[in-house]
Amino acid sequence: MAPMRARIRPLLTIVTCATALAMATARPARAGDDDSRPPPVLGPVLGGVATALVPLAVGGAIAATSTDDGYAGRRAGLHTIAVGLALAPIVSHLSAREWKRAAVFGAITVGLAALAIGLCEGMTAYADFGPFEGRVLFPTALALELVVSGVGLVDSMMAAERWRDRHPAPAPPGFGLALGGTFR
Repeated sequence: MAPMRARIRPLLTIVTCATALAMATARPARAGDDDSRPPPVLGPVLGGVATALVPLAVGGAIAATSTDDGYAGRRAGLHTIAVGLALAPIVSHLSAREWKRAAVFGAITVGLAALAIGLCEGMTAYADFGPFEGRVLFPTALALELVVSGVGLVDSMMAAERWRDRHPAPAPPGFGLALGGTFR
């Protein structure tokens, strides 16, 4: 058990640092100024991508280098991947000040992560010789989580456009000519 803790402690440090970096990229909200300027785009997207990729790389390394027969190392790696993918759209949308979208994408990805982790914990040999349902449901849940997380990250790229749609620019002063009716 000690080698597993030695692997997970640096992982938690890396995930915590990636999440803190993502949250630090957002412009801090001030009283009365929360919706006066468009939200940042690059920082939240990069923070969300980092929140997805760092646990994906570390979890994949833990799962790939695990040599135990009880699958504890593989499960820890897959849990890390699932949690990182679940947090990515949440971090990205929260950094872009889109609370409702963070809740929607977060609910979906956290639900899929919980399903994947539950299936992973319920099976001892999920990928090798486990029951057919587990060999299909577990990767399907993880793949759906990956897709929804990616869609959430792409959706957070459009935060500034949604802000501009809610806050149209006033028309410049001037005059014009308007024609109406039907032309035959």
